[in-house]
Order: sequence, then C-alpha cells, then structure tokens
Amino acid sequence: MMSQRKCSNRGALGLVATLSAVFTTSACISQQEHDELHDMASLYQRQVMDYEDFVPGLQAENVRLRNELELMRGESEPVPAGFTADIDERMAELQRMLEEAAGANSAVSVFEVEGGIGYRLGDAVLFGVGSAEILDVGREVLVRLAEEIKSESYRRIWVRGHTDSVPVAQAETLQRYPHGNLQLSSARAVEVAAMLIELELDATRVAVAGFGPNEPIEANDSAEGQKANRRVEIFVLRTEETP
Repeated sequence: MMSQRKCSNRGALGLVATLSAVFTTSACISQQEHDELHDMASLYQRQVMDYEDFVPGLQAENVRLRNELELMRGESEPVPAGFTADIDERMAELQRMLEEAAGANSAVSVFEVEGGIGYRLGDAVLFGVGSAEILDVGREVLVRLAEEIKSESYRRIWVRGHTDSVPVAQAETLQRYPHGNLQLSSARAVEVAAMLIELELDATRVAVAGFGPNEPIEANDSAEGQKANRRVEIFVLRTEETP
C-alpha cells in the first residue's frame, strides 16, 4: 500500500509541477486562463496533502475494526500488533505459489473467509469448455493446494462449483449434463473434491456444492463478468469447532 501511495503522490505532485510550469513559462495565456491554472494547481496540492493525512488514519481505523471484530467473536485478547500484516504476507505467498503452478495469466486467487481461507480457481485453469475433466495444469495447481491445506489443521473443506448464466447449448454438453449449468457446476465440484481426497485430504471432512449461475461475483452482462463467474471455490475452515 505504501508504494502505491507514493506513486499516487508523485503523480499528483508531477501534475502540480506541470501546471505551475505552464502558467509561469507561457506568455500567451490570458489572465483568466492564468488564474484558472493557478487554482487547479492549488486544488491538486491540497488534495495531495489531504491524502497524506487521510491514509494513516484509515490504516489505524482498519486495525481498530479488526480488533473489535475479534473481541465480538469472543476472543479474550485483541489481534496483536503486526498480526494482520502476517496474514497479508501469508496470503500473498499462497497467491504466488498458485500462480506459479498455473501460469501467471491464470485466474487463481486467495482470500479470507470466516474461520479460514478461500481459494478461487477460474474454470479455464481446471477444465475445458463444457467439461468436468480436470486439465493437467489444474492437477498441478490442486497438488500444490492440497500440500498447503495439509500443512495445517482443518475441520471442513467446502468445494463449490459455479458457472455463468449462459445456458448450456452444445448438444454434446447437454447430453452429458441434461440439467444444464447446475449439473455441470456440481460435476466439476465433485471432480475437484475427488482429486483432493486422492491427494490424502480427509474424505470425511470434504463437502461439495454446485450453485450453477446462482451466486455470481460479477454481472453476467459482459464476457469478463461471465469469465469471473465460471469458477470453483475451495473454502478451508481451520477452526476447531464441531462440524
């Protein structure tokens, strides 16, 4: 976040300097144009200063809210200083590991879920079009993922299949999945779960659900939105509560 903030500041300050140079070096602008440029430069300068003052407060508020959340969940102690940074570091490392296995351009992401961690894999990483057969690159990702899951205790693994809202139209796909996207999403989730079990995750702790198009994360009105919605999510719940 700090590097992004510095880049934003440099960009804004550069614009201030450019505007200043325009109205100090140009002899062909009117007084009104000169005044407008001066006002614009002053505005950007104030925005930069406001931004620098705002960010530390926002970071402190974020830590405070996380502490309050943990206390509301019944924790006896607030989140220790630096704990959220450790989480972010760990998740960044997981993201790097999965991208390395699947290829830098593949849709693989790691995110927090209540009580554990989630992995989101785009359908192109795992399957061919209209298929529930796991591709070689998908197998490699799942091998790395299973190793990571086994490295810590877990009480439940949810494998959730999702599709976009475009109805299944190909005759061959409809023959295999006559109930359309709901059946396809379920079949894909089953295949991923089965492979995780083959990779020695506890079968009694693995559950499967197929949602079809019913839980989109993006609007289905564009190719990009549809691509984002075609996915398999793996939720690993690490708490020790009774399932």
